[in-house]
Amino acid sequence: MFDVVVVGAGLTGTYAAWQLEKKGMSVQVLESMDRVGGRLFAKQISSTQSIDIGGGWIPGGTKIEKLVTEDLNLETFRSDIQKYPDVWKCPNFLQLISEFPEGVKYPFEAPKEWLNKYDNMTASYWVQHESGENEECKNDLLQFWFVGRADGPYRPDSVSMLNQIWYWRYLLIEVGGKDYYGIRGGLGQVPVLLAQKLKRPVRLSDPVTIISQTNGIATIATLKGKSYKANHVIVSTSAYISGRITYEPPLSWKRNQLNQNKPLGTVAKINIQYLNKFWLDNGGLSGKEGCDTTEYGQWSCVTPENPEEENMLTLCIDATDPNSENGLIVCLIEASQYDLFAARESLEERKEAVLQELATKWGDEALDPIHFEVGDWPANPSTQGCYNSAWPPNVLTRFGSAIIEPHGVIQWANTENTPYFPGETEGCIYAAEEVIKNITGVDIMK
Repeated sequence: MFDVVVVGAGLTGTYAAWQLEKKGMSVQVLESMDRVGGRLFAKQISSTQSIDIGGGWIPGGTKIEKLVTEDLNLETFRSDIQKYPDVWKCPNFLQLISEFPEGVKYPFEAPKEWLNKYDNMTASYWVQHESGENEECKNDLLQFWFVGRADGPYRPDSVSMLNQIWYWRYLLIEVGGKDYYGIRGGLGQVPVLLAQKLKRPVRLSDPVTIISQTNGIATIATLKGKSYKANHVIVSTSAYISGRITYEPPLSWKRNQLNQNKPLGTVAKINIQYLNKFWLDNGGLSGKEGCDTTEYGQWSCVTPENPEEENMLTLCIDATDPNSENGLIVCLIEASQYDLFAARESLEERKEAVLQELATKWGDEALDPIHFEVGDWPANPSTQGCYNSAWPPNVLTRFGSAIIEPHGVIQWANTENTPYFPGETEGCIYAAEEVIKNITGVDIMK
């Protein structure tokens, strides 16, 4: 009998388990994959370079930075990346997010007039018909910022505008302008290190199949026939993945609908290491018009999302550790561009297509990497997508409250249902602290 069973050993789950154990509670973490980390996953590819196959950068002055540098004593390095510079050129969008009412903890709690208007339209519709922005700004929003950077990635014609407002209000107001940092050894090591601090090892490769409740006690059954009893359960997965578990008594109709209507985004993350950073002598990481942010020296699209082009790469980023004498770029393939990537059947065909696309920009040097690693998140049966799950139109209004409503002794915790910084690793920490408060009555958010 445990005080708490945590389902899912990602950042939220391992952080929650660690904090609960520090408060004297007995905790068991269960994980379907053969590793700890969820949508965070790091590898060391040389003595001076790690890669993150999942999330990879953290902003300074945040809870996640404190966890990394103080609690885990990991070394960071300043990245050239400063997220979201071009959105500052869109005054009407900035005005809109600044007008979002204060004191709203979750987007489904927004005033009725906000829900009726902004949850009833797509982000694409707002940009094209309501924003009043100039054409350059509209292109930036539709081709880049609203595709890959808002709880997705999704195409802006499939996401609620309220989703964009909610996401960006934190990223621009709270994080905008702050330095971003890489972590030596990778961000993906953070949940692994947290798991190592736990008194009981995480049980891996054993998916939870049924959670039943009788007289306030939960019984958690796994695919391999294990059974655990607990006073509390934290399901730390995306809403969609949580719906693969059988619940007795059954979930509410609203939670079932939420699980079906909040799909994860489609993205592949490609880490490519070369002997040197030859791109610095070949135009840098500049991109095509509408996606080029080179005046800031950071995020740079190789190709904008354009259905008339057969290009896959949404953007590429220099992710080289300053200690490395080699060069590392990370290329992201997002939204419908992922379809072009996945249409190539073998890994070799996909690798060749990626390198050929880079070679059209940088020449033949791009064809000869020393390391090539693909994070194909939609194909992973335990995640079925990445980075996160967004809110399609009207889902917040109709089913949104179910994302936090407990089901008996079951609490939900992940970066998609956090009250702050949705879709970010910072949101994982806030989500974990929210359920810790619900279980223990102690608020550790301050």
